[in-house]
Amino acid sequence: MFFSAIARASYELTGERMTGACLELSIPAPRQRDPRFATHITSEVRFSCSVNRLTGPRIGYTRLLSASQIPAAAVHKRICEDFLRTAVLGEGISEIVKLHLLAQSAPFPSIVGTASELGFSERTLRRRLADEKTSFQELLDEVRHFLAVEYLSGTDISVEAVASALGYTNHGNFRRAFVKWSGVTPGVFRKASKNQPPDPDPDPDPDQRLRDRC
Repeated sequence: MFFSAIARASYELTGERMTGACLELSIPAPRQRDPRFATHITSEVRFSCSVNRLTGPRIGYTRLLSASQIPAAAVHKRICEDFLRTAVLGEGISEIVKLHLLAQSAPFPSIVGTASELGFSERTLRRRLADEKTSFQELLDEVRHFLAVEYLSGTDISVEAVASALGYTNHGNFRRAFVKWSGVTPGVFRKASKNQPPDPDPDPDPDQRLRDRC
């Protein structure tokens, strides 16, 4: 888990998977390969080594980081910690899935990956969620909405950066999703949360502007 966390942190800070790395473990090789190695550690794994260590090309550890990635990662960590301190959680599988998604950050895992992590088959997880009158997509949207509200009201991170932090590659898609969740655009919500008057044409949808010209 420790080396998995390092690999995850590296991805969140650089936006790239670790390549050319090698994970050396002192434990003997298992009879059957644990599929979690492929999920969490994309580098080569060697067993029966003298020490436990993660090695790789020097360039992978000396590159300059994008400044936009650092505050987003730190804010996500703080938001999750605040949520865990204040949330009143139920005992259903849906609460477990939400906690799992909150702990991941973008790119969020698929239902297949989530089911595997929680020890279910995809079919079983879908059935358990249906029994609780919800679905994986609904829970993912709920987590994204929660994080979006926290980002927009509690930070000065740009709307584009918020969209990226939530796994949206297109700002317009995030804008439409947020309007569906909250009834207002991200820009209007941010100004209202900070008691600022809205702009005359706040947070325009670039796709809508294109359609208006046609």
